[in-house]
Amino acid sequence: MTDFTNNSLQSVTIPLTQSDHNIALKFAKPQTSKSKQQQVYVNVLSVLVVKHYLEILGIKSDFNKSYVSQDFYHLTGDIADLKLTDSHLGKQGHLECRPLMKEDNNIHIPVDVSQDRIGYIFVQFDDYYREGLILGFLPTIAQEIIPIHQLQSLPQFLEFLYIKSVKLRDWFEHQFSDSWLSLEETIKLAQLQPQITFQLFPVFRSLPINGLQKQLKKLDNNINLDQPINGLVKIIKTTDNEKMFWDAVALLRLLEPSHPDIGIIRIKQLTNYLESPLILMIHVVEKQSQTIAIALQVNSLTADNKLRPHLTLSLFEGSDQLLKEIVTHSQPLDMNIKLKFNAVLGEEFTVKLTLGDKVFSEHFMV
Repeated sequence: MTDFTNNSLQSVTIPLTQSDHNIALKFAKPQTSKSKQQQVYVNVLSVLVVKHYLEILGIKSDFNKSYVSQDFYHLTGDIADLKLTDSHLGKQGHLECRPLMKEDNNIHIPVDVSQDRIGYIFVQFDDYYREGLILGFLPTIAQEIIPIHQLQSLPQFLEFLYIKSVKLRDWFEHQFSDSWLSLEETIKLAQLQPQITFQLFPVFRSLPINGLQKQLKKLDNNINLDQPINGLVKIIKTTDNEKMFWDAVALLRLLEPSHPDIGIIRIKQLTNYLESPLILMIHVVEKQSQTIAIALQVNSLTADNKLRPHLTLSLFEGSDQLLKEIVTHSQPLDMNIKLKFNAVLGEEFTVKLTLGDKVFSEHFMV
């Protein structure tokens, strides 16, 4: 077997017992062809290798609640999942345990396992299946063929499992953790004065009718000023122009702050993390095709509302692939910093704020 134990992946070898082979044979024998029997046999062994590895680490899983333990899923596809049930994990659900042989340089990912998986871990076997070498993992799959050198390490796998995610879909069901506050809760908790409140949250400041009408016409000259809400909702649901989308959302918030199409805003106070009176505001709006529009904004709760220089707001795909980054200026000082982007159902991202040697980081799942 190829020895990967000294490379950067820090692979782990797990021995297999006769009992493991008996379990794999139990699921393989009912299959209708030799090739299908071999596939199921190796898939089950791969799952058992990962199960034993997690047991060593004290991580709970349930083989009997995995798809691989149900004959129906073997008849209809090529699956090798293990259901992770440990409440201490940030990730719970079906972990795909894909097998490969010692001569394989690439890993084939069946279409059957491209969805409903919290991640993918890879197990290499020799011709005798006496042990399994856990090579590494991937949090998501973007292609059918994966070169081995693209795998992430097992330490990264464990970090991935334990990361607690803020599930943005829960926000649309009005399920929030205690640390993410509404606008009203933030104002009350921070005891903000009206001037600061209006600067941070313009929705609490009304516009003169003629000023509002001017903004509506600027957004869309054809909008019906007698029924502007209908026009704004139409823009939100149909436009591909991101600036027009967010301008329409902002105007709809001014006209009808409780309208369902303005999305959800929650705020986290960061004073305890960054030793500076800062807040992170996240605005999420449902779009078409299972897409969520997301706006991040960082503000200061100081009297002048100005951010300290060299505050960095970073956006990562998953937990480690930097997508965007913005840094506050020193001349002049910024009033806020913003990032806007779209994410699809199931996507994960991380927001990180850095000020000097202080760091705040939060992981999100759409």
